Amino acid sequence: HARGRPPRCSASLPTMAARWLSATVLLLAPSHGVDSYMPQTTAVHRGTPRPRRMVDVMGATVAGSTPNAVESEAAPRGNAITDRHVETFVINLPKDTGRLEKVTNELSSQGLNHFTTEGVAVAGKDLPKAELRRRATAMARVFATPGMIGCYLSHVECWRRTLAATDPNARADARADAAAGEAPGASGRYSLIFEDDVVLQPDFRKRAAAAVAELEADPEVGPTWDVLMLGALGCVHPEGKHGLNRINSFISGGGRRARRVTERIYVPRRPYGCHAYLLSHRGAAKLMARASLANWHVDGVAWGIRDLNLYCVAPLLAHQAFVDPSTLGATMRGLEARIPRVIVDEYTKVDLQWTFNEPIIKLGPLPVTMTIGRCLGAIIAGYLLSALTHSRRLLVGHTILTLVCCTLVRVLCRPAAASEGVRAAGCRTAPPVV
Repeated sequence: HARGRPPRCSASLPTMAARWLSATVLLLAPSHGVDSYMPQTTAVHRGTPRPRRMVDVMGATVAGSTPNAVESEAAPRGNAITDRHVETFVINLPKDTGRLEKVTNELSSQGLNHFTTEGVAVAGKDLPKAELRRRATAMARVFATPGMIGCYLSHVECWRRTLAATDPNARADARADAAAGEAPGASGRYSLIFEDDVVLQPDFRKRAAAAVAELEADPEVGPTWDVLMLGALGCVHPEGKHGLNRINSFISGGGRRARRVTERIYVPRRPYGCHAYLLSHRGAAKLMARASLANWHVDGVAWGIRDLNLYCVAPLLAHQAFVDPSTLGATMRGLEARIPRVIVDEYTKVDLQWTFNEPIIKLGPLPVTMTIGRCLGAIIAGYLLSALTHSRRLLVGHTILTLVCCTLVRVLCRPAAASEGVRAAGCRTAPPVV
């Protein structure tokens, strides 16, 4: 269990029943995004940070100083994703120093020794009302939990910083840089974004490098890609083995026509998850222009934008460690905390307990959050009650209510953006780039 995954259970009767129930749970599975959403006021360092050459996360070095970055004493070289500098962000709760230590060890074990945490995360529950009105839609203020809003705005901050730190005209070919007399790594065209519960697969850098090389070498998609997902959830199986996730894709909308692009790259049907992805300058500009206002789960909204040129690696190079409850508003009390940790999706490694307690909507001003499990329970209870009472009116009413809730999810998945003036004001008030 060094990777933080729950142990697999034997094929006993309770386990088989749990897996059957988990398949039904996936009907309503929403975003499985990251759990970070408090203002980051400090960074945890491995050793004393020094203003010297900055160690690039992919093995290269660039001149400069990074007084607030996480840095190791000896960074491995080679196997760089590109020869350009990659700005890397990790979203992490300031109180979760244990999770920061885990993700630091996880990245360092793969030679990813430099990343930024300071000023990236946003605390949804601590946002002043005026700021909340400016940065979240009216629907989000009613139906999204503070954690969901904070999660969304944390990724928006990463998008904003990507625009500031990347160069859309940076050469993709290091040999062209050398021929022009320019040092590789002077500026990059994309950033790397992680969540603090990410688990990387062996040889992450080498395999990611090969995937990016294939993507950028393709004459059709190389110059125009926006997002490359290194880890994902939902309808992302490269062979189309999506199962009941197809229903979730239908409810949320934003599906794509899945197709293979290269040996390692394909277009996923309807992805979720923001735990590991590469974002290009072009993609950051598109997301800021289309989806800068928090509306629901960030992956449910952003990855549903159909004109976003989004691709995924196969096989996945990162998963989430579903060992801690989500801080998006998950409920882990009473019976809900006793749900078995059974893996329900072998490809994405999602487990039953984590999925069952993931929030979908907040019931307006009421202190009640409807999780996947609670929604599933309400739907089943309504239909059972209709059958037991032989009430056609109750059956029709419950069906209408279920359809209204599904429509609400579809509406919440629509992207919304602030005006240019508001976005500019947001950039002025956002935390400085570390």
